[in-house]
Amino acid sequence: LQSDLQFAPLSSISRSLANSINVWLAGTVRLTKETMSLLLRVVLICTISIAESQFPSSCSSSEYGDVRLYNTHTNDDEDGALQLCYSGTWYSVCDYDWDCSDGNVACYQLGYDKARQVEHNSDNYFGYWSHIHNYYYSCSGNEHSLGSCYTHYTSSYHCSPSSDAAGVRCVQAWDSSCSLNGALRLVGGETSHEGVLEFCYNGKWSPFCYLDDEEASVACKQMGYSKYAAFLSPDEYL
Repeated sequence: LQSDLQFAPLSSISRSLANSINVWLAGTVRLTKETMSLLLRVVLICTISIAESQFPSSCSSSEYGDVRLYNTHTNDDEDGALQLCYSGTWYSVCDYDWDCSDGNVACYQLGYDKARQVEHNSDNYFGYWSHIHNYYYSCSGNEHSLGSCYTHYTSSYHCSPSSDAAGVRCVQAWDSSCSLNGALRLVGGETSHEGVLEFCYNGKWSPFCYLDDEEASVACKQMGYSKYAAFLSPDEYL
C-alpha cells in the first residue's frame, strides 16, 4: 500500500491546467494514484464546462440569423470559426466556395470593418465544433449580413465539421485620416517597402483580404516600386 502513495507538492501538479480555470493549488499533500487521477479529471471537466458556457450550442429565436466567432485556441476576439444561429442551434458555416467577399460581409455583421483573412478547415486554428450547416454563401461583399447573400444548399458536397468549417479573421479600420479613395500604403514593416498593404476607401484605411501575384505587382508599382518580392503573413504585423 505504501508503494501506491505519491508525495508531491500540489503546485507542481498541472498548475497550467489549474490556472486555466482560475484555481490556485498550493501546499504539500499525500495523494494516492486514485486521488491524483480524480483531481486531474475534475480539472479537465471544469475546463470543458467553461468552454461550453462561453460557447453554448443552443441559441434563441431572437438570435436567428446572427453570427458569432468560435475560438477556443486563442484570445483574439476578432478571429474564429464563423457560426450561424439557425433553428435554435449554433452551426459552423460551410467553407465550400468561402472567400474574402463572404468574409467581409461576416465581419461587417459582427461589427468589424472587414476581413483581413479567411480560413478553410478552421477547426485546425480555432477548435472543433460538432454542428455544421450544409449550406454555403455567395456574397458580393456589399451585403450587411450573411442572410442577405445568395444561399446554396449543396447536396453533392457534404460539409464535415472536422474539415469544412469556414473561419475569418476580422479587423477594424486603423483610422479615418485618408482622403483619396484608392490610395495605397504599407504599415507595420521594418522598412518602408514592406508591411500590411492597406487601401483608402470612404475615408478609412483598410487591409486587403487577398491579393494574387499580378495584383501585388500592380500595387507595388502604384506605390512607386518596381515589383513585389514576396508575400508575408499579416500576423507578423497585426
